[in-house]
Amino acid sequence: MVKRLFVNSLAALALASPLSAQDIFIGMKPAQEHQLDVRLSAVENSAGIHQHNLQLIPKYWNTHFWLYANIPIRHVASPTNANTGIGDVLLGAGPRGKKGPLSWFGYGAFTIPSRNPKSPALGSGETMGKVGGLATLLSSTQQYELSGMSERSWSKKGAEEYAAGIIGASKIGKRMRAGLGGNYTARSNGQSSKSLVGVVRWAPSPLWHSHLRVVYDVQVTKAPTSKRYELIMRRNW
Repeated sequence: MVKRLFVNSLAALALASPLSAQDIFIGMKPAQEHQLDVRLSAVENSAGIHQHNLQLIPKYWNTHFWLYANIPIRHVASPTNANTGIGDVLLGAGPRGKKGPLSWFGYGAFTIPSRNPKSPALGSGETMGKVGGLATLLSSTQQYELSGMSERSWSKKGAEEYAAGIIGASKIGKRMRAGLGGNYTARSNGQSSKSLVGVVRWAPSPLWHSHLRVVYDVQVTKAPTSKRYELIMRRNW
């Protein structure tokens, strides 16, 4: 029973962040061709599992194509044990485009499982495949936006996961935007999660900006509820 609760707890942490979930301007490409995300996050759930993450996400994109990597360094602590190291590394690529007010990215990706053998686990322990899409629709004045994402994941062992999210946002002054939305995630083992997402974006320069994001579970099935707090710093060049 304890082992099962522990496994479900770690699964709930994974449910909290498919592609790090929904965000403002998620389908937009900056004028520059390169971007680096540095993401700091803290996740905790009702079973007493705590996770702290540092994610480095380099990206390259041009008019029609993009590619990226997600390299996570994690510290996971249960009530009885703790572990620190590199989690599952994600590599992805796909098409991108823009038509009028709609900007979008498509992608296919796969994970390289963490080699850390200690417990608690820092990743899924197996190779995962992913396909998905990101899109942002701007109003004619660019005052308002509607952004969404959809992703499907699967493993060699037959596990599947589906995630989707949507968020509406608005400008607040010249350099800030704020948005509110939701995520839904479901797994083939019966676990599911519905979450509220709040985001504030501050962009003092075209070359860098930061996001503060909070994800809070409002309904969870067969897993503990979780809360996620994330600071994202992005540099374009």
